[in-house]
Amino acid sequence: MKPTLLSVEITDNDLKQALKQLENAAYDLTPLMRRWSETLKTATDLNFEEQGRPRWQPSVAALARQGMTLSRDGYLRRSVTPEYDAHQARVGTHRVYARLHQLGGKAGRGGSVTLPPRPYLPVSEAGQLQAEVKRQLLDEVIDYLQQASLR
Repeated sequence: MKPTLLSVEITDNDLKQALKQLENAAYDLTPLMRRWSETLKTATDLNFEEQGRPRWQPSVAALARQGMTLSRDGYLRRSVTPEYDAHQARVGTHRVYARLHQLGGKAGRGGSVTLPPRPYLPVSEAGQLQAEVKRQLLDEVIDYLQQASLR
């Protein structure tokens, strides 16, 4: 006896519509990039609050005033702003001294002081995201795509 072949064709319009919505969502990522920029800003604020993740070496000035490192007047923290477009999410600041605090380096008259890196942005010097931030961004991608397929 010869086996009978079974053939199934899916013509589900809902499934086709969901795939079309995913295609549209992947073309313009503005909503996702907005969320990512907010997540990056929140992670930056948390780095300031927790004095680094991993913890920064305390500054001499902070120890002297019994305060927090990179928080004397709050200008640096308040200057960090989120930005996004259809294909990018970023946080940054216009403060001239921001790079020095993020990456460390020579400061003071004639470079007489060496500051250690205090990465307040949620990336390392090599451009690696903090692990918990990376996980959150990936979770937001999954959520974004799930929501897009239901529109």
